[in-house]
Amino acid sequence: MPTALKNHRPVRTRSPFFINCVPTTGETIESATLTVKIKNGSRSSSGTTLKTYTLSKSNAVDGIIVFDLHAPKVLQDLPVPVAFTSAMPELAKHLQETVKPDFILSPDKGAIDRASEVAKAIDCEFSYLEKTRIDAHTIIHKAKNLDVDGKIVAIVDDMIATGGTICRAAEALRSQGAIEVHAACSHGLFTGGAIARLIRYVDGVHATGSLANPRDVISGGPALARGVNELFTTLKWD
Repeated sequence: MPTALKNHRPVRTRSPFFINCVPTTGETIESATLTVKIKNGSRSSSGTTLKTYTLSKSNAVDGIIVFDLHAPKVLQDLPVPVAFTSAMPELAKHLQETVKPDFILSPDKGAIDRASEVAKAIDCEFSYLEKTRIDAHTIIHKAKNLDVDGKIVAIVDDMIATGGTICRAAEALRSQGAIEVHAACSHGLFTGGAIARLIRYVDGVHATGSLANPRDVISGGPALARGVNELFTTLKWD
C-alpha cells in the first residue's frame, strides 16, 4: 500500500471507495470498465461496464477517483465529488531515469496537456502532431516546430490501443532524423497485436500498471494515493 494511504484511519460509518477507470476497446467515452467497492462492502465485477452517472446517482459511492481519464469533461456535473489524478509525474521520472529524452511529442492535440506536463518535468523540448484526413482511409500527421535531428524522442499519450497512431508518429520522427523513439502511456490496452506492431517502429514501450499489460514498468500507486488524499480532504474524512 502506498505510504500516503497508510496514514488514514479506517472510516467506520462509510466504506472507502476505489474506482480504476480505464476505457476499453469498443466502449464509448461515457462508459468504462470500473472496479468498485460499494458502501455495503460488495464488489462489482471488474469486467462490468457501468455508466458513471448511474453509479453516482444510485448512491453507491460517496466519490469517484479517476486515473488519467481520456475525456474528463464527461464527468462534469456529477452529484458526488470527483478527484482527477494522473501518473504523468511518475511517467516523467521513469523516462528521465531510463530514456533521457531530448524531446517529448504529443501524437495529437488531445494529449497536449499530458505530454507538455512531462516535457516540463524533464525540462526538454515539446511539440505535437496535427492530424489531416485525406480520405476515409488516409491520415497524414504533420508536426509543428519539429526539430528532432539527432535527438531521443518520447511520444506520450494517455492510452495506447492498437498503436497505429504511435507507429505513424514514429515514422515521421525517424524521417526527420530522430535517433531513438519511445512510446509512453498511462493505460496500455495493446490490442490487436499492438506490441508486435510497435516494436517494429519504436525503441521502447512504457506503461503503468493501471491494467495488466506486458509493458507495465511505471507504478500508478502514487497517483492513486494523491487522488485518495484529495477526495478524503474534500469529504472531510480525515
